[in-house]
Amino acid sequence: MDGHVERFVNDVAGCGMFQVLVAVCAYSTRLGAVWAMVFMSFGSYNPGWECVLGNATQLTTKTDATQNNYTGDHELLHNYTEYNNVLNVSVTKEGSCEIIDSCAQVIFSRDSSTVTTQWGLVCGRSWIASVITSVQMVGITVGAYLAGWLADSWGRKVSLYVWVLLGAVSNAVAAFSTSWQMFAALRLFIGLSVGGTVGMTYLYPFEFLNSKWRGSILGIPHWPLSVTCFGVLAFLLRDWQTIHMAIAVCFAVTSLSGFWAPESLRWLAVNGKHVKSEKLARKICRYNKKPPPQPGDITFLFCEQGEKAATNIISTFRILLRKPLLKRVIFSFSIHFSVSIMYYAIVFGIQIMFGDFYINFVVFSLFTIPAAPLIPLFGQKLGRRLGIFWLMIIMGMLALAIVVIFFALENNAVRGMSITIIAIIIAALADAAWSIKIVMTSELFPTSVRATGYSLCYLGGRLGGIVAPYVLPGDYSQLYVSYLVMMVLSLLCCAMVLALPETKGQDMECDDDETGGKHFLTGGKTHIKTLI
Repeated sequence: MDGHVERFVNDVAGCGMFQVLVAVCAYSTRLGAVWAMVFMSFGSYNPGWECVLGNATQLTTKTDATQNNYTGDHELLHNYTEYNNVLNVSVTKEGSCEIIDSCAQVIFSRDSSTVTTQWGLVCGRSWIASVITSVQMVGITVGAYLAGWLADSWGRKVSLYVWVLLGAVSNAVAAFSTSWQMFAALRLFIGLSVGGTVGMTYLYPFEFLNSKWRGSILGIPHWPLSVTCFGVLAFLLRDWQTIHMAIAVCFAVTSLSGFWAPESLRWLAVNGKHVKSEKLARKICRYNKKPPPQPGDITFLFCEQGEKAATNIISTFRILLRKPLLKRVIFSFSIHFSVSIMYYAIVFGIQIMFGDFYINFVVFSLFTIPAAPLIPLFGQKLGRRLGIFWLMIIMGMLALAIVVIFFALENNAVRGMSITIIAIIIAALADAAWSIKIVMTSELFPTSVRATGYSLCYLGGRLGGIVAPYVLPGDYSQLYVSYLVMMVLSLLCCAMVLALPETKGQDMECDDDETGGKHFLTGGKTHIKTLI
């Protein structure tokens, strides 16, 4: 297909100044997306509540409970001090679901203002928080696929910045939600923006890099740093509306990079945009301080041969549903699905882990930073397949260790702290394995259908995120079941990843010949296999 593009990228530095700037543009937009992604870890947080027993008419509080749009049976109060002097009212220091039916008022701690405190999502209404999270993950799932189709049809840059702008608008509006139903609907649009943005921020810079740097760039701990920043942001603001506005501002500011960011050279070449591709090639040489290219070196006329049939959604699926791509789609989809369940089950379950919620959140985020070098170490040195394989083996062993600790240790404090630490390690390793699989997935498909194929597989990760909130039980006594599930998923991923071809060191393209044949990677070697 576009072998000249790969040679051109290698000749002008696989990761020069131009590629660095492209990566900065893409990764900066991911900051708001990551914040929006993990928001419900804070939004569903319950800072604690108290049950006020007695005659509700005795309370002379200034707080207007109706402003919280709470539709339960109990009045919501957020200002504990406003009823301190009221007589003949008994207060249960720690509210519990067993006595909530006898509460005249439910008073949430003023420590934090979350979605849970805003609409009283406790006890019989606690399911609403899980539904909101699942609605968001549905949006992310749909957004991930739509981003791939849009990127193959209209370009990588267009797809990326459409979702970034949607994220800015939807987060700003969500801050003014007047009911949990309205908030849930807006989380769907926020999910669409997150799914599209995150998917494209991986694929977009990859197409400017050679094989070596594609496996190394994810060693930059951008995701854990972004999650850490969100943890600090949540700790400082502790207000769900203010945090939403901060996310909207972040999306809006980073969208400005779109005025400089170029379209993918590979996409331009494949779609016959000859003038634009040659102009961009000269721009890359200029930024990377390379000699001006010869006309023949940047004329990618043959790149569009055989690719025009893949410019609509029907022909794209016809290609992806044929061997050997169908096998890659199924196995890659399943791996993304499994790793996503393991990662997000722990992220969304931080609130039920031992210790302080905010400390656990920040520690979780920080711990994944030193794990980031594992991505180039395992993915580049061992290869994509073996790197993911050994990370999964370690994760499975750690999940088994949690099950053993859960039953072996009787000291609740020691047991809780041990499980929390090991769970954070599993999440860090899952993040590393997922990052390597993202690189591998982008290398498994030809340019004409790469974004769609990649998005279909990445969609598995989004579906895993929908399931994840239900994997970690709300009852701590059943926690071990979740890690038994994780152990089984790790073993399944080991088998599936070994069934995929190694892509380390291979060009990020597939060549067409005049008869419709395509080059496909098989077991690390390149050969001609005609699609029939």
